[in-house]
Amino acid sequence: MHKIMKHFANTAARHGWWGEQFALLALLFKGYRPLARNWRGSSAEVDILVWKKNTLVLVEVKFRREQLLAHNALRPDQAQRLKHQAQRLRSRYPELTIRGDLLLVYPHFPFIEHHQNALALDEG
Repeated sequence: MHKIMKHFANTAARHGWWGEQFALLALLFKGYRPLARNWRGSSAEVDILVWKKNTLVLVEVKFRREQLLAHNALRPDQAQRLKHQAQRLRSRYPELTIRGDLLLVYPHFPFIEHHQNALALDEG
């Protein structure tokens, strides 16, 4: 791998790691209980898995330098894999309410946006 690409990959990974740390902290302050980070299911990797008020929440975290870029960061194939993972969890644990949230993180105010049920796991 070229030196520049290696640097970019490492920088992106570092930003993603810090974004997930910040997102987890925000979720803790909102009363969510963390269950797992970077949890690998059979269909997708979930950035953060949390629990609140009898609801299992699959959280996808996107860190970008600009707010608009963060809003467009979730690719349709990623959303589809997360939906499929939620369906698998529902079939295994039908008594649970399962939701998919999106946390957008960026290095300027408002720093973080929490979009509940943004992954629309009940659709398609």
